[in-house]
Amino acid sequence: MRLLLFLLAIFAFPAMAREFVTERPDKARAAYTLDRGRFAIESEFVNYSVQSEDQMNTMTFGGLFFRYGLTTDLEVQVNTNSFVRESLKKDDRRERAKGLGNTELALKYNILGNDEGDWALAVIPYGFAPSASGGVWDERWEGGLALATEVRVHGDWIMGFTIEPNNVRKDRDLDWQTSLITSLSLSHPIFLNRLHGFIEIFHDEERNEEEPEITTLDLALQYEVSKNVRFDIGTFVGLNPDANDLESFAGASYLF
Repeated sequence: MRLLLFLLAIFAFPAMAREFVTERPDKARAAYTLDRGRFAIESEFVNYSVQSEDQMNTMTFGGLFFRYGLTTDLEVQVNTNSFVRESLKKDDRRERAKGLGNTELALKYNILGNDEGDWALAVIPYGFAPSASGGVWDERWEGGLALATEVRVHGDWIMGFTIEPNNVRKDRDLDWQTSLITSLSLSHPIFLNRLHGFIEIFHDEERNEEEPEITTLDLALQYEVSKNVRFDIGTFVGLNPDANDLESFAGASYLF
């Protein structure tokens, strides 16, 4: 199926008027939207993470992120379930679980810079529905409003910044908890303007002292096979005890 999507994206569809800017591979949200009527699939083949603090490792497969351009400056996004396998050591015993993750729904509206200029800005309301199964993810409601910007800072260097006030309720009997997610990324072409490198600092600060505070250093590469197809690999390195020590992934993005 992926081979068919790959061949269709390369040969069957004309080049788009607007450059294909993917949401992958960094965590900062893209400030650009798809052209009206264009459809994109951004997939994660595999993701593996290790967390020594809780002696846990997690592997996910087959995550699919769908995007569709509703208007010139508005797109809808659906981030579907991944299949998740977790292994956690507790009281000298190894516990394992597997199931599906949660589903995210979002709208992205580009305020400026979609087609011209060196600065783009977008607002993104989003929410997670508790569709997880198998006990591999908190069955929680979550939502927020992200503000994403991208700036061409010098030559081919592009800086992305995202700030997300976020609200989470992990149980119907608990109050909503607030967190603030921020990410700052830099990207630059490395080879023939096809291979791009990304470096990013990501921080998730919980207002509740009982919840973990997560900071990571994120490194990734993305290769442009064609104007409509990108492959990527990367790793996120934890900078504090609550973060995953290491999280590695590989995926691809297709535009139709």
